[in-house]
Amino acid sequence: MASEANSQELKKKIQQMKLLHQIGLKIVSVFDLNELLSSVVNLTREILGYDDCAIFLVQNRKLVLKALAGFPNKVLGKEIPFGKGVVGRCAEKREIINIGDVSKCSFYIPSGLENIKSEIALPIVFSNKLLGVLTIESSKKNAFTKDDEETLDILCSQIGVAIQNINVTQSKIKEMEFLHQIGLKIVSKVELDELLSCVVNLIKDKLGYSFTGIFLPVGKKLVLKAHSMGEEAHLGFEIKFGEGVVGKSAESKEVINVGDISKCDFYIPSELKDAKSALAIPILHENRLFGVLAVESSEKNAFKKDDIKLLKILCSQIGIALRNVEMHEELQKLAITDSLTGLYNYRFFRNRLEQEITRAKRYGRPLSLIFIDIDDFKFINDNFGHLKGDEVLIAIARLILDNIRKVDSVSLS
Repeated sequence: MASEANSQELKKKIQQMKLLHQIGLKIVSVFDLNELLSSVVNLTREILGYDDCAIFLVQNRKLVLKALAGFPNKVLGKEIPFGKGVVGRCAEKREIINIGDVSKCSFYIPSGLENIKSEIALPIVFSNKLLGVLTIESSKKNAFTKDDEETLDILCSQIGVAIQNINVTQSKIKEMEFLHQIGLKIVSKVELDELLSCVVNLIKDKLGYSFTGIFLPVGKKLVLKAHSMGEEAHLGFEIKFGEGVVGKSAESKEVINVGDISKCDFYIPSELKDAKSALAIPILHENRLFGVLAVESSEKNAFKKDDIKLLKILCSQIGIALRNVEMHEELQKLAITDSLTGLYNYRFFRNRLEQEITRAKRYGRPLSLIFIDIDDFKFINDNFGHLKGDEVLIAIARLILDNIRKVDSVSLS
């Protein structure tokens, strides 16, 4: 009899080792969470011969059934509160709950399967964070020994590592997709307002922050040029360099992360009335400040290292896009202005003259043109050189620019 018992014990040990080996192989080869969990419960039930096996994951302070073997599929998604039943108690206490006889357990919740006599639940933990619970049932009393507990505890450690790896991988994939998507969106924008609006709305839609704004430097101030709050926030809000979270970020060209604004003596209240934490990241390109990305949350300590890392990469993209907008504007200006005097060139004159003629005809108003001639300009060039002639042209251009009214162009649409 002793020999038979030893043989049974050896067989069980081999099965346990086989399970851990197979799960280990799955962990390194599977990158889909549902596929991983399904493999774990099916392999555990199949190799160790238990009646049923299930994995619950923590979601919003509840345990949600995510994978099962031996149960009808209709119970998938079932929720158990912390502290309720064997699974809930395991999660609450973060310790193994081994019930040898469920008929004598006051907090046992029947699974719906017949002839269940014992149940074990083990916490799935990674880096002191509870991820879920592995639960197994048997039609035998006292089915789970100390050896079973040790083996299943190792299994839960493997599951915890696998879940964390998949979560990190999926998170990185989403980050890369987001950065790729926003890169494609903003690289094609050459109008400043359109670019900034596109950026704040993409951040709002993809990252879900309570408030996102972009400040651009105007003189010695930073001016809010775009935000994600619709009509709830007002464009044009100004912050001086060195003041507030945004101003300090601009002045130092460093990230400023305030986990609790109630303890920050330099925080300037924003349009987000229930703000709890604030983050400002400088938008730089080749170490030149193009602006500041401001993000706020209604939660304390909302911005972690991963958030900052992602947003810093994003700000690099925004910096490049803003430089592209600037270059586009410079090229547009060069196309319609004289490089020497800064006055509009003949190309612009022709286009504007056509617009003004059309407008004069539409409203029945007179249109006048003024022609200016410089007397003896050839004499200046011939006797003093073309450089002196250029100086005269520049001086006259400055006189003209200083004495004409600045008006916006009229749209004819």
